Amino acid sequence: MQTLYPIKIKTGNKFRYAIFLWTESWKKTDDFFYVMERGVFKPYYRNVTYAYQGNKWVEVYPEYHYKDDFKELLRQFIYTLPIKPVVVQGKRLFYVYGFYDDNYEEHWAYDPVNQQIYYAFHMPSDSLKPEDDITYVKESLYHFILKHIEQRVKFAGIHLDHLMIITRGQK
Repeated sequence: MQTLYPIKIKTGNKFRYAIFLWTESWKKTDDFFYVMERGVFKPYYRNVTYAYQGNKWVEVYPEYHYKDDFKELLRQFIYTLPIKPVVVQGKRLFYVYGFYDDNYEEHWAYDPVNQQIYYAFHMPSDSLKPEDDITYVKESLYHFILKHIEQRVKFAGIHLDHLMIITRGQK
């Protein structure tokens, strides 16, 4: 499966909405999903995960492992988002994504000045101010996400160093 798509994660009796980033392997299994949940980047351990397909949520087990092409996939994903100026909590922000369920909706908006994700439980109102440079906003969002995942990538690289196989020459 591809990376960077909206998912719903079941944690106990609650559902959380996120953007799937990648799966991390520890030992012989894929134990962790690394996601962006609102403005927080974090792993979830072996939770039931759903993707919205064909007008319904279906259970999935995503399997994308962080690779060199992640940055290009992230840029492509961001450029497909319906980014537009909106008002959330009295602030002019930029709409990123909306999650919909039976009686629930959650919308994310990005503040490129403070580099922060805000969320609302109803569709934000369009901003009446003139359009900004949406390319600038998309690039800012791209760098915001990269900044927050770099530590995790470095951690995973260090943690997996012990898996390197060192062969000795024969005598």
